Amino acid sequence: MKFVYVHLPKTGGTAIDNILRYDNKVWHKSDIKCKNPEKYDILMGHFHRDWYEGSKITFLRQPIERVISHYSAWKRRFYHGKTTVIGKPSTQMTFKHDIGICEFAEKLGNLYYEYGVNVNKFDYIGFTNTIDTDLTRLSEVYNFRLPDVLPVINTQHHYKITIKEYFDLKDILKKDRQIYREARDVFGEN
Repeated sequence: MKFVYVHLPKTGGTAIDNILRYDNKVWHKSDIKCKNPEKYDILMGHFHRDWYEGSKITFLRQPIERVISHYSAWKRRFYHGKTTVIGKPSTQMTFKHDIGICEFAEKLGNLYYEYGVNVNKFDYIGFTNTIDTDLTRLSEVYNFRLPDVLPVINTQHHYKITIKEYFDLKDILKKDRQIYREARDVFGEN
């Protein structure tokens, strides 16, 4: 096995998944643990980093951007005047249809922290805003081919936050913002 990719929600994971499948045998499940990891080049999914042994990688997105994207996607896909269940690595939560972004962020929590993102426990962390160079570097480190064309990551939000929401989100996402800063110091360009 080359590595374990911990796919964090709204960090470009679907595009990264498609790229990694280009030249690798991939196991991608979030709810079922792989019984024969040795049969695959890469294990990936929405799971905690401690599920598997081996080299761990992930990609991060600036935490406030990530939660805006998550909230926007939830509103577009699931907002139909009813409650919705969204899963975290260890729990599932029910969201009311009229929840605001700050309540959404509070209930969802600091996902990087929840998924066990500790800069010292990952062998490689890439960033959504530098995905092309980070995937190239990752392919060189783990010796796999990239497709000729890399996907474009959707960075447009359909939800605009107020100044108050911005400062509230900064406070709510304190742990994730700290993890992101530490990851940038170790793995990224400032």
